[in-house]
Amino acid sequence: MEKAMPMMRPMTRTELLHRAVELGDELIALADRLPGSLAAPHLSLGIEMLRAELAAADKLNRLRDTASGSHSPEG
Repeated sequence: MEKAMPMMRPMTRTELLHRAVELGDELIALADRLPGSLAAPHLSLGIEMLRAELAAADKLNRLRDTASGSHSPEG
């Protein structure tokens, strides 16, 4: 008999961006180990774009939290 997986809340956009950056860092590390890999520079550029978007989202969340006087878990 299969056990049901516990229900998890959906990840926020900010949490998804954090996960994407972590995954990208792992992919870059793997690509760097491959001889003659052209993937690493492209992955690096994509991850830098995600980092910039994440920084902007984090800043917006902090400003929103400051304006509302509370801490919101949404991203």
